[in-house]
Amino acid sequence: MQISTIISPLFDIWAALSAGFIPILRQVWGQPTLLLHPSNLADVFFAHAWTLFGPGTDEGAREVKQSLLPAAKGVVLDLELVMEAVTKYVAVEPNVEMHPKIQETAKAHGFEARLGNLVVLGCGADDVGLINSALGGEQGVDTIVSVLTFCCVLEPQRALQDLVSRVLKPGGQFLFY
Repeated sequence: MQISTIISPLFDIWAALSAGFIPILRQVWGQPTLLLHPSNLADVFFAHAWTLFGPGTDEGAREVKQSLLPAAKGVVLDLELVMEAVTKYVAVEPNVEMHPKIQETAKAHGFEARLGNLVVLGCGADDVGLINSALGGEQGVDTIVSVLTFCCVLEPQRALQDLVSRVLKPGGQFLFY
């Protein structure tokens, strides 16, 4: 085993800690009760670490994502962050720390909440009830796009089944990677 194989993850850990530590301190300083909610601190950390590591991860999946996008149409429920040729963009992201970046990227493509063509939901892919509530009822989505999403879902098979049967319109499409 090469020493670089051992050291490389250590550099990644150091970079992630460096990216997330100061923002966490700022959040705790401004709102000390966050210490009682570790999952909220994890969201702050992840949002900042993802800013550092996300572009590389995204680049690795770009070719596959771009091959999925031309098929997306109509009302699109995105469990990641993509948009092309859609009439309404619904982003599902449980980490609200990521919402400003989602809104910024969506706005660059002409999607804004004030225009009625953007909805950013602070829930996971498994919260089908909230997704349907925000969309005004069941089976309101033409296309679901999911890229590297289900690794964070506790019961992925159930969530996938619920999304297809309760969120996706009959004849709709589920595009995933």
